Amino acid sequence: MRKMKAKLSPLGLNRDIDYKDLLLLRSFTTSYGKILGRRVSNLTKIQQSRLKKAIKHARLLGLFPFVPNKAL
Repeated sequence: MRKMKAKLSPLGLNRDIDYKDLLLLRSFTTSYGKILGRRVSNLTKIQQSRLKKAIKHARLLGLFPFVPNKAL
């Protein structure tokens, strides 16, 4: 039988997800402002929930747009 190769998270396991890191948040959203799913972004469950909270926090503070004016 073949062994399944473990998927590695693109962030690493110890990277901190912060709502002020807009470049990181932008890399996990589509050009229309939608948050990418776990299957597409290859994040762990905990990282995906932290990313979701950080994006929503940044949107409420006005740091990150809900819908961009133009496609990014």
